[in-house]
Amino acid sequence: GGGEAFKNYKKALEMDPKFAVADIRLAKLFESQRNWDFVLEFLNDAVKRDPTFAPAYYELFYYNFYRARFPEAEGYLNSYIKNSDAEPQHDFLLAQLSWAKKDFTTAITKAEGVKTAMGDKTKPKVYKLLADAYFQKGDFANAKNNMEKYFSKEKPEEVIANDYKLLADIISKTGGTNDEIVNAYLKGVELDTVLTSKIDFLKQGAAYFKTNKIRDKEGDLIQKIISLKPKPSINDYFDLTLARY
Repeated sequence: GGGEAFKNYKKALEMDPKFAVADIRLAKLFESQRNWDFVLEFLNDAVKRDPTFAPAYYELFYYNFYRARFPEAEGYLNSYIKNSDAEPQHDFLLAQLSWAKKDFTTAITKAEGVKTAMGDKTKPKVYKLLADAYFQKGDFANAKNNMEKYFSKEKPEEVIANDYKLLADIISKTGGTNDEIVNAYLKGVELDTVLTSKIDFLKQGAAYFKTNKIRDKEGDLIQKIISLKPKPSINDYFDLTLARY
């Protein structure tokens, strides 16, 4: 019913030109259609109608964040924080932005502040961000502790394949066995629903073992790739033969 929704949101704006909620609803409507030009247009309209309308700044933050436009994202995030009530989520958003900018020290400081403020109510995504940030900083013990906490708190249906890639990377730096690393990749690949993504994911694991000259485990993952492909290529079999050899 997108057409009827569009007409009625427009009527709402005719009745009250300052009703920025209608603009954000229109933006979400076009987001469902992946029509990004209109998404941006209506989000900008929302803050023009009401410069204190925090939800629009929040959406504009993520619109720019996912496009790696970090200076713009930071500006909208500051506007969101300025126009909304203080809460620990603000520090998480700042941590997320710092992590994306590879400022892992600030990311850790902000996310640890969220953990302190929220205690047992800390959301799993905070632990995952901390796990990656600590890993990037070379603090593998803290990376492992936070990754374990993430898996213990996150709902199974919310875990994604790359979570297991991060787990495998951390295990490789904290004394984990080669079998544990292989199992992390095999668990991760089960979560992906796209065949090409499954194969690309397993190739990352095979590349890790090849680089570290653990050729039997490289072979195990190439074997899994071959089993997934409807029509394995001659190169797949050559790579498997070489690894086994």
